[in-house]
Amino acid sequence: MSQSDPRYTIKGASEAQQQAVDLLASQFLLTDERLGSITKEFRRRMEEGLASDGRVLKMIPSYITQRPTGTEMGSFIAVDLGGTNLRVLRVTLDGSGGVSTDPQRFVLTEDAKSRSLFDFMAQCVETFLDDRNIRPTGLQPPIHMGLTFSYPVQQTSLNSGTLVQWTKGLNVPGCVGRDVVRLLQDALLRLGLRVKVAALVNDTVGTLLSAAYSDPTAQMGVILGTGTNAAYYEDEANVAKWKGEGGEIVLNMEWGAFDSDDFSVLP
Repeated sequence: MSQSDPRYTIKGASEAQQQAVDLLASQFLLTDERLGSITKEFRRRMEEGLASDGRVLKMIPSYITQRPTGTEMGSFIAVDLGGTNLRVLRVTLDGSGGVSTDPQRFVLTEDAKSRSLFDFMAQCVETFLDDRNIRPTGLQPPIHMGLTFSYPVQQTSLNSGTLVQWTKGLNVPGCVGRDVVRLLQDALLRLGLRVKVAALVNDTVGTLLSAAYSDPTAQMGVILGTGTNAAYYEDEANVAKWKGEGGEIVLNMEWGAFDSDDFSVLP
């Protein structure tokens, strides 16, 4: 910066100190031209991901092709795996866009992060069900449970998906390339739990759908936490790698990977 921006002028600073502050500030100031070039490149990467797999922006189809209506009713069990915590919760939909939750939070242990994640998750489900005396026994039908999984997964159906890679500090061996639903289902079976994992969603997809249940105008779910990501509704006709029927589908963008291949676009 040839001349100090008065917003970043430090009273009493030496010339060298002010130059250091100006240099730092310049790295956070984006011109309209720079913002335009970032937007253009982001759109190009989106289009690449819509066309084929293996791109920087993965644009993963969620297999969800219908929007909530707000009239769905019932109580459901869900597991929400994040970067530092795991939640097990009972979600009740009232049929009028209203939602009530009964959550229980568990902190991921270091052993879970590096070795025993899926057994840890199953134990948390067991604790939740036992604490509320709702564990199915005998001839009772199994509980159907949803899994929110905030790590890159290439979905292969509504209730199956292959782990692409670990992020956010997790590194459990033997999981990449395997079906995360199968890994959790096997752990539940080892505990003798009559629980079936019926649906798998990314946390951004879950965020979008939960908002859309209460507000049908919701168009995008965005996560700003340990990592960042988004999901949105896309016309199936625009997703060349997806054999749809002409409607729309929720896409998990995995936008946190933007510019991670050559670091040439973002500041």
